[in-house]
Amino acid sequence: MTQHSTDTATNTTAHLGYSPQDLAEMYQFPQNLGEGQTVGILALGGKFNSEDLAQFCQLFNLPLPEVSIVGTIPSSNSIADLETNVDIQMVAGAVPKAKIVLYYADSFQDGFQMILDDQENNVNVVSTSWAIGEKYLSLIAKKQLKERSAQLNERNITLLASSGDNGIYEAGAAPSEEKIVGINLPAGLEHVTACGGTTLFRDQPEIVWQGTWEGFQVASGGSFSNETTAPTYQHAALEHYARLNPEYPIDKIATPDISANASKEHFSTVIFEGKQTQAWGTSAATPLLAGLIARLNHELGYSLGNLNEKLYPLMGSTAFNSDITGTNGNPSAPNWDPCTGLGSPNGMALLDLLKQHSS
Repeated sequence: MTQHSTDTATNTTAHLGYSPQDLAEMYQFPQNLGEGQTVGILALGGKFNSEDLAQFCQLFNLPLPEVSIVGTIPSSNSIADLETNVDIQMVAGAVPKAKIVLYYADSFQDGFQMILDDQENNVNVVSTSWAIGEKYLSLIAKKQLKERSAQLNERNITLLASSGDNGIYEAGAAPSEEKIVGINLPAGLEHVTACGGTTLFRDQPEIVWQGTWEGFQVASGGSFSNETTAPTYQHAALEHYARLNPEYPIDKIATPDISANASKEHFSTVIFEGKQTQAWGTSAATPLLAGLIARLNHELGYSLGNLNEKLYPLMGSTAFNSDITGTNGNPSAPNWDPCTGLGSPNGMALLDLLKQHSS
């Protein structure tokens, strides 16, 4: 799971961070609210609070979306509760007229299977903000994840996952353990779009997100796998990056693929336990990007499915702000880097290019 601040805003009459409308405008989302779309949220814990969602929608003058729950509702845990409610509200802010399905599972592989088995909800986008280092999953679990993510793509379901908040390091190590340079799962699967983080300003260019949280360094998750060969769609990006930085590999899958705002200082506003709260980290970026994909699906009239195969041919195009400077422990570079991937989206330009490539 990625980290979150539980800081709350003291001003109860006006939000202090970005509104859903701010983010949609700054990233130039297509002008729809997700009508006809169904977005799944895969959670490994955290109780959904319907009253918080209603207050969030009231604050931002949004229609209240339908939320269905599949699986066993877990016991309350403050950090996990915040995670799940941030996920739902970020999706609701982006596509309030979409249906939201919250899947509770004990593991990623069980969650993917749960979505495959779901006969009631026609989910076409799935977001998860939970992450675990590649090292910390068994070979069997990784095999199941790979197989099930491919099966979901075959059904034209787009999968998005948080790349993590630990910069170049895998998530999951105890503070006393040595950190491992590598990627997180399920973001690091070839059938999943890994979502990294930027710092989004109102009046200056985006930069790679990094900062501190409770004394720990946090940053956009991004690195190279220690195990998995790079898929074909990523070859040109890796070769481009290695030409600029020859010490980096060209044969291992890398994250992230795309990024959006994850800043703690320039946060998104959500409601938690009745109070305005800061949403930040790649946990906030991932459901926002899931909302964008749902809007794109609506405009295109079909579901994008395996998103990476469609995004990487657009590397360096107007579909992305790819000139994002900074570092997460790796050097940034134009077009693609293991800090913010292809960059942050320009939704309307991305829509136009997707239409051209599908015609």
